[in-house]
Amino acid sequence: MGARFQIFDQTPARITISAPSASLLSPWLALFISAFFLLILYSASRSMHRTLTSSKSPAELSAYMLRFWVIGSGILLGALGLFWLISSNSGSIVLDRGANMATVRAKMSALLPAQSRTVPLDIVQSATLDFRPNARRIRLLVDHGSDLAYPIWTSRPGQEEAVAAINAFLERTGKP
Repeated sequence: MGARFQIFDQTPARITISAPSASLLSPWLALFISAFFLLILYSASRSMHRTLTSSKSPAELSAYMLRFWVIGSGILLGALGLFWLISSNSGSIVLDRGANMATVRAKMSALLPAQSRTVPLDIVQSATLDFRPNARRIRLLVDHGSDLAYPIWTSRPGQEEAVAAINAFLERTGKP
């Protein structure tokens, strides 16, 4: 589960709903992957130690083993960091009466640029949630043309509150 959708900057003229950065790499998954990798690293280090004991001095063997553990730990941390970067996503929904714009911005991965779509605010009818078996996304329904949907399907909490806040904001605009 990721960070919850949060309502920021809620004024009569503007509302901003943010989905802070969250990743698929949960602490439990990181712990499981780390334990599995360290078990493999430990087994490999024991085999390496037995193989090199007869041909290396104790100082050389100690240096080899230290390098082995440093490189292995670096690979583990690098892989976990890369997985976090690849699976990290964030975004926002901004409704601005002054600029007459509804903007949905989403960043699918920390390594890719953000996507942004905008429609005039006066054509937005309401907000709703699209449902899939294990995820939802916020959709802004428009009078004509293509609806403006948050591109990331997620199970983050706070989406119902965000939809209610958007609909309340639109009602103050005079939309049904």
